[in-house]
Amino acid sequence: MWGGPKRAEGPKPVKTETASNLQFRGEFPAKLDSGWRVSLPKVWRDRCPEVDWVVVPWPLVDPDCLAAFPMDSWDRLHTEIMVNGQLTPGGRQQILDLLARRSFDTRIDKVGRLGIGQRLANQVGLKEDVVLAGGGRNYIRIIPAERYVEFDRRSVEGLSRETLKQIGLA
Repeated sequence: MWGGPKRAEGPKPVKTETASNLQFRGEFPAKLDSGWRVSLPKVWRDRCPEVDWVVVPWPLVDPDCLAAFPMDSWDRLHTEIMVNGQLTPGGRQQILDLLARRSFDTRIDKVGRLGIGQRLANQVGLKEDVVLAGGGRNYIRIIPAERYVEFDRRSVEGLSRETLKQIGLA
């Protein structure tokens, strides 16, 4: 049955995920360019195309890579630190100050590159070849390619078979 003229459909809204459901999975080889930028895989760029990012050495003490957080994930981390009852007020402030000093605010440019800054790249020894690895919980790790195999091995060694059994993965 005809119901009159069809309305023109406008552009479909871009789905932008939020920190509560955003996950970065996989590992991707990449190149750091002369402007201290790295191209993100399309599958990751499409998840949060027009958001601010924060890049920080990771872990905070003795870092071996960088972590890039979409701003809503960064804000969530900040909130978790603020409400953590195990931290003293002084310890909480020290962590927040350290995060603020070491972080770098950035965006994904029009061609899909994330700026990381020379200071942070040098701090963790990034050269041209890097590996982008999903951090699982709302962030991306940027790891020097020559250290990735060792990084991955240490990650696996940190897990015990018993721990994996407890969650049904062994």
